[in-house]
Amino acid sequence: MSIAQVMNYSPIKENIVKLEESDIAGNGCTLDNLLYANVAESYFELVAQELLKTLKDQILGTGLNFTVPNFVQFLNFLRVNVCLSIEECIIAIALLKRFIQKQSLKGVQILKDNNIGTFLIVLFIDTIKIHRDYAFKNSCFARIFSIPIGVINQSELAFLRIIENQLWVQLETFTYLFEDILNVLLIKIEH
Repeated sequence: MSIAQVMNYSPIKENIVKLEESDIAGNGCTLDNLLYANVAESYFELVAQELLKTLKDQILGTGLNFTVPNFVQFLNFLRVNVCLSIEECIIAIALLKRFIQKQSLKGVQILKDNNIGTFLIVLFIDTIKIHRDYAFKNSCFARIFSIPIGVINQSELAFLRIIENQLWVQLETFTYLFEDILNVLLIKIEH
């Protein structure tokens, strides 16, 4: 699935998907979403810019397929439907950079213009899985994005193989990425 298909998928634009309780234990994110919805919007814009910059550096022509506002819409969709947190966005940036580095070291080009959408979904699936005690099943994401479960599972396996199952993000890496985004936000506030 391309990023354009993900960003223009009608449930992202129009509907809030109601998740079944069997997909995740508990529903404690509603209050969290209300508390930091406005703060998340600013952070999500900066996260979107960083993800887009990283992808543009890796794949020529990606700027033609999606924009920062579309990326923010995707992140907000995940925030509303699966309680995506700012911390998970930072982890996703670190994992994306690791994937690109490992892909380059192995001399392969798995990340392409036509699979960025599926890649981003898998990136956030794995980020959520490593960050939470309870995570959504792949079948939940398959329903949300109307992607066959087999495609998600195969894409996830390819992602994990490339990064050699190295999902841990060091505290120093997390802090550096978080402070980088925070500094940009502070500069925006001051001006």
